[in-house]
Amino acid sequence: VSSLKPNIMKTLMAHVGSGMFGESDVSRAEREMVAAVVSATNKCQY
Repeated sequence: VSSLKPNIMKTLMAHVGSGMFGESDVSRAEREMVAAVVSATNKCQY
């Protein structure tokens, strides 16, 4: 775990995982595209 507060990181990753991989009417490809656009908009370095 890459956090100084592992319990908070674990909770955060559980929420992110459910948003990206949980049941949805939005396809996995569409969710990945939204994530890519948000990252680019935020000038994310990774």
